[in-house]
Amino acid sequence: MINKQAGIPVHPSAGHSDDTVVNALLHYLGKNGRLSNIGGKLRPGIVHRLDKDTSGVLLIAKNNLAHERLSEDFASREVEKVYEAIVKGVLKPEEGRIEKPIARSPINRKKFTVSETGREAITLYRVLDTRVDTTWVRLFPMTGRTHQLRVHLSSIGHPIIGDPLYSRKSHVMDYIALVARELRIKHPSTGEKLYFKAPYPHHFLKLADTLGYVIVDDSGEKTGSSGK
Repeated sequence: MINKQAGIPVHPSAGHSDDTVVNALLHYLGKNGRLSNIGGKLRPGIVHRLDKDTSGVLLIAKNNLAHERLSEDFASREVEKVYEAIVKGVLKPEEGRIEKPIARSPINRKKFTVSETGREAITLYRVLDTRVDTTWVRLFPMTGRTHQLRVHLSSIGHPIIGDPLYSRKSHVMDYIALVARELRIKHPSTGEKLYFKAPYPHHFLKLADTLGYVIVDDSGEKTGSSGK
């Protein structure tokens, strides 16, 4: 597991040939480093992905057996994923389920949209707090569609702050206010249950503090405008 930083693409693509997580892994492990090759030369070790501007927990497979078993667990929804985001507006009800199919936008190929012809997409959510016409929400994606959380939240009128694609006239931010916070998996060899948790990135904490949220760190200490 690694804690991916915001602004870094996971794998090479147009415009990003040598500034990706994959490039960093190959440099760190060496040209003959241990990474699965199921994803081909462009995606060695990559079991799943995060958007470029999203930070947080990212799994890397060092061999093909681990890659295959982890991929199977993702496909069968045995991997538990938890994200957190700060969105526009006061989200109600405080707990809910968004079940809307998602497809690539026919107008803008960089975007995705809710569509009856799209693939099944399910997101559960729970509100953590609200401040200044914004909501801090915990998200539980049951499926793994591209841009799923961003599209689902935008579709119900609560786009993620800082989202350059789905949030018009958003707050001025370097990156989107979204973090892949937690991941629960089975060890691909032993079956042992493993739990990983990523810290909040700086830009997320800065926004939360600006809006007046109480921030509870992993030690249980409260910080921020209302928790100092």
